[in-house]
Amino acid sequence: MLISLLKNKLILAAILLLFLGVSGFAAKNNFFSKKTLDSLKNSAQDGAANAKTDSDGDGLADWEESIQKTDPNNPDTDVDGYLDGEEMASGYDPLKPAPNDLLSARTKQENASAKILQNFVKKVADEKQKLAANGQPDAPVSLKGFEMLKIAEDAVANLSSALGSLPRTSLWDLNITQDKSKAAIKNYALSAIKTISGNFSAINNESPEPILKAAIEKNDFSKINLWISSYEKTERELKQLAVPSPLLSVHQDALALLAGLSGTLKNIKQFSNDPISQLNEIRKYAALTQNWSDLINQTSQEIQNKYQITFSAEELKK
Repeated sequence: MLISLLKNKLILAAILLLFLGVSGFAAKNNFFSKKTLDSLKNSAQDGAANAKTDSDGDGLADWEESIQKTDPNNPDTDVDGYLDGEEMASGYDPLKPAPNDLLSARTKQENASAKILQNFVKKVADEKQKLAANGQPDAPVSLKGFEMLKIAEDAVANLSSALGSLPRTSLWDLNITQDKSKAAIKNYALSAIKTISGNFSAINNESPEPILKAAIEKNDFSKINLWISSYEKTERELKQLAVPSPLLSVHQDALALLAGLSGTLKNIKQFSNDPISQLNEIRKYAALTQNWSDLINQTSQEIQNKYQITFSAEELKK
């Protein structure tokens, strides 16, 4: 039986987590430990058992409606006169009444979770058809682990967990000084330290991992919004500092990472209906936080060792 297959061979989300390589940040914090695993597994089971069932005749199969969070018993969930399936196919939001329901480019990105389930359903249906053609219509479908992994691999082929080149702030938008003196470098470093520590203390220097885990489980991103605001405020204030030219590259790296951190958290919120893409963004966020930590440590060492600059406790308090 399919349910047996899922329990013994796949537990679909587990294969996906393995494929995506989530062994550190996400696995350690048990992201999607229950909500997502159960949702994906149940959707896969329902989809494979009723691949073509469309109870309300709106063009979306019942299992697809469970992914999109539309009503499988109402062909027009948002009651705007358009079928749910028609809206999805045309790039409109079936959960938001017309006329202002055009999905943004980011929202219209293909739902990786739905695509995986769709491919899985199709594979099971194809295998059942083959069994029927061989005179075994009631025989259970048995898919090997590598076949399930291939389904996941094909479905997320266009997802990129690589950070790539983060956009860098234009030099025209920065306050660059040609003063390369030790005093200028120390003044910049001290201002940067106070800007970063001041904004991060506003969120009590909390670790984002448990906050992010709770936000996903409860679908409450109010605390994550504080992190986003903190990153954005730090980025804005750092842009105002007079940057000595020897530290320009480091300064641009910091701004790029802050923009990446806030943008990735926004994506995690955006992909609430697509747990696989959401998980991919969490991987990016984990990498960015590590890059941020590395940059801070390396810059601190450079300021101390290369420029022989240190700060007293009184200077840091002012």
